[in-house]
Amino acid sequence: MSLLSTSDRARSSRLSARRNRRRTDALRNRSRVRRLLLESLEDRRLLSVDFYAAQTFNVGSIPKSVAVSDFDADGNSDLVVANTGSHNVTVLRGQGDGTFQFGGYLNVGLYPYCVISADVNADGKADLAVANNTSNTLSILIGNGDGTFQDVTDWGVGTGPYSVVAADFNGDGISDLASANYGSHDVSILRGNGDGTFQSAIHSSAGAAPTSVAAKDFDMDGHCDLAVADFASGSVNILRGNGDCTFQDAAVFVVGSSPMSL
Repeated sequence: MSLLSTSDRARSSRLSARRNRRRTDALRNRSRVRRLLLESLEDRRLLSVDFYAAQTFNVGSIPKSVAVSDFDADGNSDLVVANTGSHNVTVLRGQGDGTFQFGGYLNVGLYPYCVISADVNADGKADLAVANNTSNTLSILIGNGDGTFQDVTDWGVGTGPYSVVAADFNGDGISDLASANYGSHDVSILRGNGDGTFQSAIHSSAGAAPTSVAAKDFDMDGHCDLAVADFASGSVNILRGNGDCTFQDAAVFVVGSSPMSL
């Protein structure tokens, strides 16, 4: 025989029903929040891939790398493309509306793999440095500030340069260059003289097959360091700078298989 009176049972039943309603409401609210979150993520995903139709601009044969800068000082971003197959670079002058005007071809070394923009003669105008994989050189093209460039000069580095970066490796305020050399398993440092010329290359070991190089002060000691992607070993080599264009032995950090770029 139940010890609860009829009124107690009714009260208990009402409390149970109220708890069930609260549970149901909470589940509905959670479901509504989940649905709103998914809708928000879907909207964000749609926005992230909403581009205008692609436009195509002709360059040379087998383009491998591109540099962006304002080469003619009109306030618009221009492009320079390294063409591995035609052994030259293409200048594309930006019109400020997403379109580009052909600005000519410039001959460099054999199989240019990488092009960057840097002011190597400290005149405030964007210059070009090009890593020539088969010539084993860096080509320097001094910018005139109007979208044209002076005659090319070539500077010897290691074997099979894949990549080049500009930075101040000795703290003199002048841009130096470093190339990642796949064939000679090292990086080459060209110390800048401040007039667009460079001293003879200094070499530092950097893994079995360097393909890419980046420069930054990674240990916050005021000296520029190097990070080098090693295609063969699946690692990144960190070379800590001594502040005089020389570097300490590489510290090796394993990444994924066959890294190509940093």
